[in-house]
Amino acid sequence: MRQLSRVEGVRRHILQGLRNGDQRPGAVINVRDIAVGLGTSPTPVREALERLAGEGIVHAGRGERGFSVPRYGARELSDLYRLLETLLQIAHRDHGPLKSDEDIRVSIEDGAPALAVESVLSHVASRTTSRILSGEIRRIINILGPYRIEEPRIIPNWRQELSDLRASLIANEQVAKSIRFHTKLRLQQVAALIASVDEDDHGQIY
Repeated sequence: MRQLSRVEGVRRHILQGLRNGDQRPGAVINVRDIAVGLGTSPTPVREALERLAGEGIVHAGRGERGFSVPRYGARELSDLYRLLETLLQIAHRDHGPLKSDEDIRVSIEDGAPALAVESVLSHVASRTTSRILSGEIRRIINILGPYRIEEPRIIPNWRQELSDLRASLIANEQVAKSIRFHTKLRLQQVAALIASVDEDDHGQIY
């Protein structure tokens, strides 16, 4: 049980790094550096990365190539945004009791972009009665995490749009429309998001 808890802790640490932009799309993930930073052996780090690879959040290379953060083309990234919208719309139609404003734990002004978006969209996921649907929404949210870092620079009125989506969820009014608009803005800027990632890529290895 202790080993399982350690692996899950490492998994969450890696996910946090993806949300914060510490590990960029295309970057190789250095198992040893993560292990040293967490004061653990490489074994739980590899196990955590294998779990994340199984979820499609990181890429597992063949042989000794190790793990890396996936880099997507325009079609793949667009498909992920569309898939997330479809799942969110299903979750909204299948929602349980509404939660209060305090249950949407997000600081749009000060929080990391990926964490802010994740908090708002996870609120939709938490309302469905289906654990499978909720889990799939969270998985896609995590996959998109490294690209969320670029959204404030690319998406027009990013903070206002996210605030409006949150308000729509709290009021339970025009939620489907707000989710469609959220996706539309990102689909319109897919090429710019990818270009921004490429511009920031200096070949760093994490």
